[in-house]
Amino acid sequence: MTDIAVISAGIAGLVCAQQLSQAGYSVLVVEKSCGLGGRRATRRLHERLSILLLGCKL
Repeated sequence: MTDIAVISAGIAGLVCAQQLSQAGYSVLVVEKSCGLGGRRATRRLHERLSILLLGCKL
């Protein structure tokens, strides 16, 4: 049985889920997209060795 559901697998959601889990809660993380990281994402271009960092502020 799940004690807490965390909606979003962005950085804040993942950290929250980790801390709740370490505190002894059973946690379920729900994310609408197929990847983790929320607005932060890394995309690799197939034909090149280039990497795009999306959503991060440098």
